[in-house]
Amino acid sequence: MKISSPAEGDIYRIDSSIPGESQAIELRAMCETPNIEWFVNGKYYGSGKRVFWTLQPGEFTIKAVADGKIEDSVSIIIVQ
Repeated sequence: MKISSPAEGDIYRIDSSIPGESQAIELRAMCETPNIEWFVNGKYYGSGKRVFWTLQPGEFTIKAVADGKIEDSVSIIIVQ
């Protein structure tokens, strides 16, 4: 399994002219199983091959876990 979005080291900027709930990134992984769980900074976020996560400022580690054992992670930064 490999996280295909976001990429390691990506930097995103929050656009103050767009409503916050409209600013999200797709969490996407390439994997044979659809049973993918997503974690953001160690906290469970959701499940599925594709999940959308609303931007918030900070540094984040995003981890995908498939079938409870196969995993990949990336670190990203979101600025205002």
